[in-house]
Amino acid sequence: MLGNSWFKKEKPLLGLTGLGGGVGSNLVGGGSNSATTIDYLVIAGGGGGNGGWSGGGGAGGITHVTDYTLNGGAYEILIGAGGLTGSDSYLADDSSNFAQMAGGGRGGDYGGGNSPTAGGSGGGGGMSNTGLANPGAGANNSTYGGPGHAGHSTVNLHGGGGGALGGGSGTDKNGTDGPAYSITGISTHYAGGGGAGAYDTSGGSGGAGGGGSATGNQVNSGTNGTANTGGGSGGASSLNGGSGLVIIAYSDEFQEIASIDNTLTYTLDTSSRTGYLVYKFTAGSGYITF
Repeated sequence: MLGNSWFKKEKPLLGLTGLGGGVGSNLVGGGSNSATTIDYLVIAGGGGGNGGWSGGGGAGGITHVTDYTLNGGAYEILIGAGGLTGSDSYLADDSSNFAQMAGGGRGGDYGGGNSPTAGGSGGGGGMSNTGLANPGAGANNSTYGGPGHAGHSTVNLHGGGGGALGGGSGTDKNGTDGPAYSITGISTHYAGGGGAGAYDTSGGSGGAGGGGSATGNQVNSGTNGTANTGGGSGGASSLNGGSGLVIIAYSDEFQEIASIDNTLTYTLDTSSRTGYLVYKFTAGSGYITF
């Protein structure tokens, strides 16, 4: 199975559409044999803010596995959308076992009328003038995400920052930094928590890895999570977390992926990670065959 994050679902009907699909090419030569092991990164969509001065959105769940041995056959990919509550992403094999990352939780609103939700990582608690607003929890005992921060209820009223993998407790208004991986050949942060909104102080900044920020100082505005990072949005109205991502990398001694459905959007990078083919799947759902 793909690492330690597998679940079961109904076996899909396999219907690969040949060599087309997405932004990429099957024309660049590699080796003559199909890949036998891969590295992969799966990130779900991030969560959003929840109104003015809310907690930051939680990052999408994230997992990174190296030297996974392929089972052969087709693999299914789904890229989760960001939103108020992020959507799941997964990478599945043709035995219907799959590594599924949960979408990020939303931030809690001012006063606690709408609580933050759990997700891949939890949303931050909204600010409150009656007591701390509890944050949303991370999914799977924080194995693939982390809890949001609680809202603040005294001087300098602000919400809690959105959670990310490895984040801790507290009342920090800034989003938690997401983890960094070098699967593409460049160390990059992914799935950062969103910064919280604030009433009488500046808003929180987004965590490294695409977390959005909030303006603060009684201004109900901020930024969305960055697309294809799974970052949570800032704590304000009408903001969404960033969409998810699936990356697959393996040695260029092997041939390229033989077939990719045209319902998947992707790029192929043959230069950033020396000696590797790196596929980034950024939208859609469909099947691939090595």
